[in-house]
Amino acid sequence: PPKKKGRKEKIPSKGSTARSTAFPGSSGPSASVDIHFPLSSSTDAA
Repeated sequence: PPKKKGRKEKIPSKGSTARSTAFPGSSGPSASVDIHFPLSSSTDAA
């Protein structure tokens, strides 16, 4: 159970950093969509 929790916490942590790094000056929603698109595809495929 501890391993699963760490993995789940790592996913959102990485996404938050990637969003800030990918679109530091963006409003927010635009970056969220850009990051959500690839993530959604990965989850769907898995």
